[in-house]
Amino acid sequence: MSPVVAIRNAKRRLFWGLWLVTIAHFSSTLIAAQTKPRTISKPTSPPASERFIEAADLISPWRDSSCALAGAANLERYCMPIGGAEYKNASRVSIFNEDGSIWYTFDLNYSSSDYWWGNKKVQLNPFASIPQNYPLSLVFRMVAESPNWYKVEVNEATRATKYILRSEQGWSRTNWDGWLYAGKVLNLSDNFPALLDKPNGNPSSDSDTLKFKRVWFLKAEGDWAYIEARLNDDRSQKKYLGWIRWRDGRNILVGCYFNNFQAP
Repeated sequence: MSPVVAIRNAKRRLFWGLWLVTIAHFSSTLIAAQTKPRTISKPTSPPASERFIEAADLISPWRDSSCALAGAANLERYCMPIGGAEYKNASRVSIFNEDGSIWYTFDLNYSSSDYWWGNKKVQLNPFASIPQNYPLSLVFRMVAESPNWYKVEVNEATRATKYILRSEQGWSRTNWDGWLYAGKVLNLSDNFPALLDKPNGNPSSDSDTLKFKRVWFLKAEGDWAYIEARLNDDRSQKKYLGWIRWRDGRNILVGCYFNNFQAP
């Protein structure tokens, strides 16, 4: 073997050796990060001692919020939700009373003896839970916030409120639009009004007599959504663009993430 070939082979072996070491280090770091449980923080001061201001976002488990937090990017690509060991280890969360004591600690995994749906408090009736039978995810309406706390409605019927610690890693704050982006499609009832040319505007002239069952969400402005519609799910057909009202106060008017995509 010539000296040139020997040197070339030695360099090649060194390159691949360093590459394998790098991959092994990255993999071990990733596995360690994924298997480390997310912690439940302890409150430093009770909600009763803090000043709250109104807020109107949503609180959901951190492990279910990644696609919603991606926002408009969800419309351009498939969103890969958090999964694997990291998903499993982010399953235990707590809700607190006004005096800072724990009201309810529960688990989001089916296999846990503390699985929230199988051992649910009577008073717990979240704004949304997906899927309807044995849900893994839930969403609360947020009504106020302080430096250390979120005040949330834990019962959609009675509007009773409790508190979630801002620093608890198992929870995540999201907005309404994020979940519409994450769902991508909206399902409409048979008697849903025609598409409008602008929020609270007039029926679009090219589609005012058409009925759509399933539309694609593009963006939102408050209670209004700008959508793309077709007469069926074939995306090659003619598209119609317009505005629909997706929410009226506390009422959701379309089938979306918040109601298991069932059109009201």
